[in-house]
Amino acid sequence: MIQVVDSRQICWVRPLMLTIVPDNSGNVLPTLYDLRQGADLVWPVTLFRPALDTEVIPLLMQLDAPDATADASDAHRQLSWFVHQVWQANQSDFQAS
Repeated sequence: MIQVVDSRQICWVRPLMLTIVPDNSGNVLPTLYDLRQGADLVWPVTLFRPALDTEVIPLLMQLDAPDATADASDAHRQLSWFVHQVWQANQSDFQAS
């Protein structure tokens, strides 16, 4: 998170990664998308929660591992899909104040 605009209850964020966990999580590993070179987002504060270090640190370590992430165009496509899905499910949170 870069900045919070309290008066509008939104924040300016710079995503680092997106992790997609398969629905049937047998022995299939999650896919990690590197978003560090991607776009910033303006996002409703209500859709954030604090992350625990035990949740984030292992992912940050995977992010720098060779061959651990998908290519940049796939990462952009997955982020667009994620934003669209969240927007559809939470349209009232994205309405201007």
